[in-house]
Amino acid sequence: MSRTTLKPIVSNLREEIVKGISGKFEKYGFDKEGKIIIDKPLSEYDELIKSNMLALFEARNINSSEKFIEYIHDTARTFLHILICFKLMEKRGIMRTLLAAIIGTDIYNEIIPDFTSVAPIAFDEFANKYSEAIEILANRDNDDEELEYYQFIYLMEKLTKEMAKEVPLLFKEYEYNLIQPDYDDMRVILHEVSTIGDEEYEEDDFLGWIYQYWVDTEANDIEVAKENRDISYANFIFSKVLELLDLEQTEFGEFYTPRWVVKYIVDNSINYYKGNNNIPVEKIKILDPACGAGNFLVYALDAIIELYKNEHPDWTIKNIVTSALENNIYGADIQREPLQITALNLWIKAKSYAVKARIDELNLFNVNVLMANSLYPWETEEEFHQMSIFDTPETISEKKFTSEDIGRLISSRNAINHNNAVRFFKQKFDIVVMNPPFVDTRNMPQETKDFIKKYYPKNSRNFVAAFIERVINITTDNGFIGFIASDTFKTLVSYKYLRKMLLDNVSIRKMIELGYGVFEADVSCGMYFLDKKYLKRNEITYIDARKINKKAYKVLEEISGRVGVTIKQKIFYEYPDYVFLTDLPQYLRELYAEKKCLGLGNPLIAECRVGIKIGDNEDNFVKKKWYIPSQLLEQKKFVLISKTNGESYIRDYQDVVLWDGDGSGIKDNPGCLWQNSEFYFRGGLSYNLGGRIFKVRKLPDNVLFTQGSSGIFFTNEYKKYEDYFLGILKTKLVNYFLLQINPTNNTTPNDVKKIPMIIGTASQVDKIEKLSLSIQKAIINRKEYDILSDYFKKNAMLDFWIGEVKSTCQRYIDFIEYSMVEEYEYKLELEEEVYSLFKISDDERERIEDELGSYYKVVGKLEVETLKKIKEYYLNGKKSDTGRQLSPMNIIEISEELNISPRDVYDSLRNMNVSKIASYRKCIIDFIRYLIIKIINERPCRIYQTDELSNLIIKEIENYFDSSKDVVEEIESIMGASIKELLINGVRNEGVKYDVICPAMPLISEKILGGKGKTKEKVYWLTEQFLVEYEEDKRYSMQNEIRRLTDEVYLFKLQRVKEKMQDISLSDFDMKKLEKDLIILEECVKTLENWKVVD
Repeated sequence: MSRTTLKPIVSNLREEIVKGISGKFEKYGFDKEGKIIIDKPLSEYDELIKSNMLALFEARNINSSEKFIEYIHDTARTFLHILICFKLMEKRGIMRTLLAAIIGTDIYNEIIPDFTSVAPIAFDEFANKYSEAIEILANRDNDDEELEYYQFIYLMEKLTKEMAKEVPLLFKEYEYNLIQPDYDDMRVILHEVSTIGDEEYEEDDFLGWIYQYWVDTEANDIEVAKENRDISYANFIFSKVLELLDLEQTEFGEFYTPRWVVKYIVDNSINYYKGNNNIPVEKIKILDPACGAGNFLVYALDAIIELYKNEHPDWTIKNIVTSALENNIYGADIQREPLQITALNLWIKAKSYAVKARIDELNLFNVNVLMANSLYPWETEEEFHQMSIFDTPETISEKKFTSEDIGRLISSRNAINHNNAVRFFKQKFDIVVMNPPFVDTRNMPQETKDFIKKYYPKNSRNFVAAFIERVINITTDNGFIGFIASDTFKTLVSYKYLRKMLLDNVSIRKMIELGYGVFEADVSCGMYFLDKKYLKRNEITYIDARKINKKAYKVLEEISGRVGVTIKQKIFYEYPDYVFLTDLPQYLRELYAEKKCLGLGNPLIAECRVGIKIGDNEDNFVKKKWYIPSQLLEQKKFVLISKTNGESYIRDYQDVVLWDGDGSGIKDNPGCLWQNSEFYFRGGLSYNLGGRIFKVRKLPDNVLFTQGSSGIFFTNEYKKYEDYFLGILKTKLVNYFLLQINPTNNTTPNDVKKIPMIIGTASQVDKIEKLSLSIQKAIINRKEYDILSDYFKKNAMLDFWIGEVKSTCQRYIDFIEYSMVEEYEYKLELEEEVYSLFKISDDERERIEDELGSYYKVVGKLEVETLKKIKEYYLNGKKSDTGRQLSPMNIIEISEELNISPRDVYDSLRNMNVSKIASYRKCIIDFIRYLIIKIINERPCRIYQTDELSNLIIKEIENYFDSSKDVVEEIESIMGASIKELLINGVRNEGVKYDVICPAMPLISEKILGGKGKTKEKVYWLTEQFLVEYEEDKRYSMQNEIRRLTDEVYLFKLQRVKEKMQDISLSDFDMKKLEKDLIILEECVKTLENWKVVD
């Protein structure tokens, strides 16, 4: 199936149908809330539909915008399901029996027109046969539309009535068949349907993909719809429908199950069950309790029919299919729309088996496909008796109903559904196959949360856990369960009771790790198989299929061909929280089982804690430290805070939080979590909670740790090993362990405390500690030249000066890159030491590096082609798969891309004399910034003009270098702009913008007074000299500076220009220049006069 072609078609149909139906509501006078606001004149036909619609809305309490949007959406989707069903019946060759019932002949198999080409012969015959009824319909509608429209509407009504006898779940939903799009919209819709390729209809999961692509919403589609919602009524409704679909995806966690997954789970479950139980095929009950679009059931029907053929070779296909549908296949889902697809899928499959032998009245609505919440214990309920049955063979549009009539219909259906559910779940099922919804409690509505907690108190974290518990309870004692689910239940602490329940009650026969790439969403998952027969000595077959391409044509064959390894089920009892660790190196497994871990052992190595959560309005409390006076930091009115993200080993702490009164203001802030306060300002390590790469670094004792950057605090006995532990924690081995116990990219303190940890020999400790310190030192050495870093000490241009700018810049770049190479090599050596410390075998190491990437492989002399790539990647970057030029790479990135050592990359670049002019420019910008800060710091608080500051920069260069003129010229040559131009506008070279002053440089502030481009007038000051928000005296100082600039500089300049303009001897050129100056200076004066820092 070509998803690239089908998905946009379904997306277009969704928009066209929703807007078409919305247009009808607007025609009837409904507002966006679903209320009548305009009593428009309507035809008899439309008046009847409107009347019935109002009665329906009253009976079903459709009295809000949300319910109105939901009804339009359900109507639109039902319309598409019915239309697609008829097209599918045509393509599969099973329409003729239906046509025989309505036009009296079975010689035709096509009848649906597309309104753009010649209609099928059967359509013309139908129109002729029912011409009188069609004419009456047209007259009742005042002939507002073309005749073929009424012919099509009447055809759909007749086909729907006939199909309601066999698939009532879809075709007997009268209340969703009231409104169809008008003629113009219908033409577009039918044409769009006609573009679906014939090959698509032949796929068994075609209807499933129709359903999936309808519910799929792209962020860009939602955004565009929002932008266009005010254009029209229909646009507004469509925008709301997309928002509804997006919310449903969050609430129901629907992910379409690929065909190969369905086949593997169904085949393995049926084969295992049949191989271990001598039960006739007609006695086997197969359930999908969250059947969605029915993919598991449709394939299970195929598999069961094959069993029938083997066990009952004398049975007719009619008997086999009828028995399979009535005795073997069971499905339930809480949502009506996917059940429509399930019922239709099963009916189509049955008809495909018995095109010639008609299978009468496959009443899927009442027997085996059920709309019900499978998690509810229906078997504990009693059936309703003495029901008032109200149903009608007529569609609502044929007769005017009251809200009481419709209310009785709804009440009757609800009672029938209740009784069906009670009878359904009083049975036990032999085989359960499923893809339970991947929905976390946090994404559930409150009503759903309360339900789950009530009935599944120990497994209420996620629908997956609740469904697993439920199906274990409704499966026969010798039953079998196969399912696909997010693999998080294997290791997260919130699934502890589920794991214990599985270990105590079932034999886990097989686990297949699939990883990412199975579903459209970013979900890591696996397939799992459970035998209700509990075996104390059960061994689990574990297969790692994460590296198999899930989109490959032969993915099923690849997985089926893997033998796997066996794991004793009882070993999981030994692990903390019963985690299902299936792919952990042996020694780590032993340490973990013995609880020799970072935060579990006795004696305890470290406490792993989550820090403070600031709560609501965080920006009111957290600031950048550049904007806080130093005395407030010294007085601890503000303190440094470790927010989310950050480098490894060493980081700069540049955020501060209001801490007046020891944080009393934060304590009272709504949403604040004042947690683990005994560890505030204690010092240790902090790490990121999110991301696949575990980042951990030093946490100084003057920094407050947070919920987003949690802490590791060593006990007194182990504090001296802090650098040793830091080195271990930053290795691939630890990263791999964390991904094993929590694959969600959201590492928690509970995960970190489980990291296996030991103190090695004195020699091992010394080696690992020295490597950890060497890595930290390499990082700090580079940070010493970063003006924004906590470790800043010196400027590169001054420290590396060797007589000219280019050579100096290159010398500095050599130093930085060599430092990166050294750091990388220290890390490589550290990895080897830690592998040795934890006794990691070659095979185990290969698995780890297969998951996380390996370090470079040793190679010989580099080929010419490799050298060309090194140069290209260093200067320009690599091109993406789409041909777009990416950013230039550093030495480490090139090393990893080409799988060669960083030292070889470094040496090759030096041997080829490759220089990166962009790095020179960055070095020069940093030098100018350094000079500006030094210049302003050495003078009283003052605001500087561009000319004044640029002259001071040049003068400062003269103080440093003997050949200052040459230095300035070389700087300006490299940058392609003068010092003054760099201050005003920066410069763009080779697609890169270089600004001396910008938001990324908070130490220096600027303000534009007037002009634009090269004529821009700007002023500059040192940020820390005018922190007016916190220092009242600085407000007056700054206001005095503004007044000085106004009176002594810009008003003076303005007056001079005005005087010059009085000179009648000025040329036109000079006069125009003065006029431009006048405009700019008047702008500047106005800006300065409006610039108030003191009220």
